[in-house]
Amino acid sequence: MKISPIPFWFPSCKDEDQRDLALLLTQNIYRLIIPDKESSLISFCKNGLVGIGNDEEKKHWDIIRYGERSYLEIYSSTSRLYSLVCNSNKWEGYSMNNAEDAVILVPLKESQKYYAFAFKMNGNGIISNYNCIHVQLSGQLGNCLRNISTIKILADSLGYNWDIDLSKSNSPNATIQVIEKLFPDKIKYYPEGTYIDFSELKLMTFFDIYGTNSHPIVEAIIDRFPAFEFGAKHIYSARPSTMSNEIYLKNKLQFYAEIDWPIEILREVEEFIRSHCSGDLSNFIGIHIRHTDNFQDYLKTTLKLNTSLEIFIEKLRSLGNESILICTDNPEVRKRIESEFPDLRIVFPTTVDSLYQPLFEMYLLSQTKYIIGSYSSTFSYEASFIKGNNLELYTGGNWIRYNICQR
Repeated sequence: MKISPIPFWFPSCKDEDQRDLALLLTQNIYRLIIPDKESSLISFCKNGLVGIGNDEEKKHWDIIRYGERSYLEIYSSTSRLYSLVCNSNKWEGYSMNNAEDAVILVPLKESQKYYAFAFKMNGNGIISNYNCIHVQLSGQLGNCLRNISTIKILADSLGYNWDIDLSKSNSPNATIQVIEKLFPDKIKYYPEGTYIDFSELKLMTFFDIYGTNSHPIVEAIIDRFPAFEFGAKHIYSARPSTMSNEIYLKNKLQFYAEIDWPIEILREVEEFIRSHCSGDLSNFIGIHIRHTDNFQDYLKTTLKLNTSLEIFIEKLRSLGNESILICTDNPEVRKRIESEFPDLRIVFPTTVDSLYQPLFEMYLLSQTKYIIGSYSSTFSYEASFIKGNNLELYTGGNWIRYNICQR
């Protein structure tokens, strides 16, 4: 008797990429692993049935395309159980019943290697290495510091360890070198497959905007996180759902207070203040004018989040005879301000080692009495936390003061 393929796998309806994935899938026996919960052997028959397993319920599989990626989906007779993507010869994804349950399919011949990465031994046997969160860097300095501080505060609240995995970072090399200087004891490199990546959308619930930065203090809450070792790549300031904004702010200020700042930067800052600020920057207003790549950012431009140069010039006119430090990423902005305000006491940062220039300017801003920043710029936001400066931002047609200082 000829058995017809079940109606969930029709190779003729699939593209070449999907057929290649199906061929790879059906050539191995796998171990299906849900860390800290269960594992079972599983195989994928060419007619679409799922074989072996720990139960007798029939399951089937399919390769589905969503956008530019193809996913392996596993179904029971009544529901979709898992959705996974192929990563080399391994598949990774999540349970549809519980998004906090990561699911990994590892070829049986490689599963012992995976277990060596994903689990550790204690006196009671094998347990999940759940007590570590790995920072994966993205973006430039402000974004990286925002990510690191968020994960550090989350890890502390859970009693977890944390580190920075540079093997999965996509920040510019200069930014990575600065982060290595700031957090030398936290830098790690992990082999592929050591832990699960947990996306920012699964980790966080956003208050307002997703896709770019918005609120300077808290943009999201972390109300669902996996009970296993995981890594997170993001650019947001997010607090645990059980923590108030006030406690989160206190913890973030403490995070910056504990950084061992590079001596090279501290010396450059000291020399600049002595030579250009009569030895005291605390009487200056710090202004950060971001005026380059942010004006090419789709969300920033579409949602009108950028603060225009004209708004800053109007603000400068209102400051009277104040002493002002201006940091900007656009040399043309400096020329315009110098020509418009020849009589104001305005200083601009000197040039230091190019590697440290962003950190130098961020630290200078932190020494002022308060900061007027660019909305949706993590450089402005994070500078205000280094020493606890109040921050003024132009949003919704008005300048709004955010109280960062807790002194």
